[in-house]
Amino acid sequence: MELMLSMEEVPQHRIIARHVASLAISTKSCGWTDPFQRPGYIARVGLSSIPFTPPEKHPPWCRVLENNWIRILNEYHHLATVSPLTFSNVGSGQRGSGHNDHLVVSGRSWKEYVLFGTGSIENDGDAPFT
Repeated sequence: MELMLSMEEVPQHRIIARHVASLAISTKSCGWTDPFQRPGYIARVGLSSIPFTPPEKHPPWCRVLENNWIRILNEYHHLATVSPLTFSNVGSGQRGSGHNDHLVVSGRSWKEYVLFGTGSIENDGDAPFT
């Protein structure tokens, strides 16, 4: 899957990338069930591509997020107030990956603040709880 993820960043390789993903899925070489399944680094064997996962099947960290939503919201408000220019349009190419993420969001003006990974601002204090 990592091969497919790296290949799809190059526009002329996207068809091949989807083919590689489809081959891996058909041979059960990965945990994906759909070539568009994301993010690749947390795909697990048996992960279903269903649009809704019942709460009893959520991983334990979901409950931590749910129980601390006010704290997370406050961190967002702080970032949006202090660093509004660090939010970029989803799929804008302002980070090293995710150049086509705009294809999976509907509507306009989706913004993102990258906490971890390619394109993140290396600052552990930007959203310490989140």
